[in-house]
Amino acid sequence: MTNQLIYHMKDDRWVYLWDCVWQAPPCLRKVYALSSDYSSCEDLFRTKLNVGNSTIDHVITEILDMGATSFSDPASTVFRRKTLIFAINDLLRLNIKSPIDRLSGKDFIPKKLSLSTSLPFLYVADQGRLWRNFYGRLDLIDFSPDEIKLLAPLLSAIGLCNSLLSKVVKETQSLNGTPTQDLERTNQFRTRIGYIHR
Repeated sequence: MTNQLIYHMKDDRWVYLWDCVWQAPPCLRKVYALSSDYSSCEDLFRTKLNVGNSTIDHVITEILDMGATSFSDPASTVFRRKTLIFAINDLLRLNIKSPIDRLSGKDFIPKKLSLSTSLPFLYVADQGRLWRNFYGRLDLIDFSPDEIKLLAPLLSAIGLCNSLLSKVVKETQSLNGTPTQDLERTNQFRTRIGYIHR
């Protein structure tokens, strides 16, 4: 069998057909999307040459090929990891069956190192106040609380829902000092309430 080559216009080079997909998220670097260059030839590529869309497996392969995360990763590497993680999450949101178990036990999520000794697991600060209170005290995944809300399908699939600080942290309130009653403010409050009821 001969090696089939396709000219990839965006990269101005010939690539192997087995490295091509019809559509792919822009974050993928190891496959070549053909839809933008050959939109009028969709039937040829999709039907005759069996070129499919990228899959979650392509994204997982790329994130695993990056190796383990490091606290000293440059910002560009962290950004790329996050982009790939969001691509996996988007595919999970579409209920696409996935080999997500390939990520089990792998160190692929960017994290913020705590100032204390490193714990053997990560926490997920899913609320702003928890992020502010625990940043630098626990090892947290490097996503903001707003990003965490968007990542719910992935967090559930990889079992990090049990690490949500909103589920793990038990808040207690205690009063310090001696309680005193401010009679002047109490009377002002009663007067205002009286006006509201009229």
